[in-house]
Order: sequence, then structure tokens, then C-alpha cells
Amino acid sequence: MKITENEYIGDLMKRTIVTVDLSRSGAVYPAKMRDYSVIPDTNGDTTDCLTYSGNFKAKGLLIDCTATSTDDWQTIHVSQKINYSNNADIFVTGDGVQGEISGGSSHIMGNVIKGTSVKITINASYNGAVITLYEVTNGYPTKLQSSIGRLDSAEYSINSDKKYYAVVSIDEEETGYMIDLKAVDNAVQTVSEVSAMSAKSKATTKTTSKE
Repeated sequence: MKITENEYIGDLMKRTIVTVDLSRSGAVYPAKMRDYSVIPDTNGDTTDCLTYSGNFKAKGLLIDCTATSTDDWQTIHVSQKINYSNNADIFVTGDGVQGEISGGSSHIMGNVIKGTSVKITINASYNGAVITLYEVTNGYPTKLQSSIGRLDSAEYSINSDKKYYAVVSIDEEETGYMIDLKAVDNAVQTVSEVSAMSAKSKATTKTTSKE
């Protein structure tokens, strides 16, 4: 009522809402906390009295926390578990992936056999972080997907060298991750494997002869 009648703006129209999961057992309950702006909408919807209505608009990050109460949830005590890290772990998987392509560094590289597909999984350290995945062509990024906390990409065909760029952002803070995938010929890989096996076989033969 005060927000509507006094036409509050900015932080004066902000309210904090804590959602507590009471389905758990124990004295400490998991909860989520976020600041919202109360946006007045309409008034006078009924004929018997003056009424106000409005909506909540998110005004801050979703924060993991715990909640306790000593008076049957008339009041609560909230302990925040804050991790605002922009870090993320990235995994590239697919039948044509050579070795393991993963990690948390800013530049991840690996080989993928031509004609196969890959999936990119990005796990942000903070589950409220916004993750955006781009494909980079001739130095220009094209947005592919966006998600919050974790991103599981669609399957992308690898017929030539590919560059992808992931951005993990929390408000104004951003961290970028380059994913460099080199497309290799399956026949080349096979020849290399055969050469390695041949060399191993010769070494074994020499050892046997010596004995």
C-alpha cells in the first residue's frame, strides 16, 4: 500500500522474499532468497473497497541459504551460502572425440574426427550464473544457446575446425571460455595407431630375440 500510494521507486520498492523447503527434516532447512521490486499494477478492482494489485520483478541474484525458526515460522533466521564465482567446468563429448576434452581453463582444445557430432556441457560454480554459448566464425560470434547454472548443448556436427565461446555472467561480471575443436581425418588417426602398434611389435620382437 505504501509503495503504491507514495509512488516509491528504486530500493524503496524492493522487498526480500525467502522460500523455505519445509519438506526436509531437521532443525535447519534449505532455502532460496532473492530481492524483488514490487511493481504497482491496478487499483479499484472491486466495488466494495479500494484494492491495490501488482507484480514482483526480480531485482537481484538467487541466493542459496538455510533457514531456522524458533516460533513456528513467524520469524526466521537466514544464513547465506554465497558463491558468486564465475568459474565453470566444461566437457566436450561425442563418439569422435579424441581423448578427453574438458577442464576449467579459459582455453580448452582437442581433436574431433570429421563427420561426427559433439555435445558441450558447461557447469557453472554458481547455480544462478547465466551461461551463453556462441559459435565463432571468422572472428564473429553467433549465439547458440543460453541457460542458467548448467548448459547442455544440442549436438553440433564437426566437418571442419570449430571454435565455440562460452560466457558465464553474474550481473555485470563475466568470464569467457574458448573451446577450440580441430577436425581430424579418421584415416590419419588410423594410420597413426597402426604405426604405433607396428613400433610396439618391433620392440617386442627385439626383446624376445635378445632373450
